[in-house]
Amino acid sequence: MLRTMLYNSNKIKAEDKVLILYPPYVAGLEGIICGQEKSSKRENSKRWLILVNLENFMISLTSQDFILLKNNQLPYQIINLQ
Repeated sequence: MLRTMLYNSNKIKAEDKVLILYPPYVAGLEGIICGQEKSSKRENSKRWLILVNLENFMISLTSQDFILLKNNQLPYQIINLQ
């Protein structure tokens, strides 16, 4: 399952583009990383603030909930079998 993919938090950075996998109401949409969420003690959390492109709102996700897009491309090739 795709949601089991994990990323090293050091590789994720602001302005990276992502494909959202979860939650279902935004799954399949692209977003842009705005930054790492901070805890009340001003420490980095394990969650990322992501601006959802088409919906114009921000969500907080863990790295298991999205896939990083490299060079604005999906990390795999989609093949049309028709």
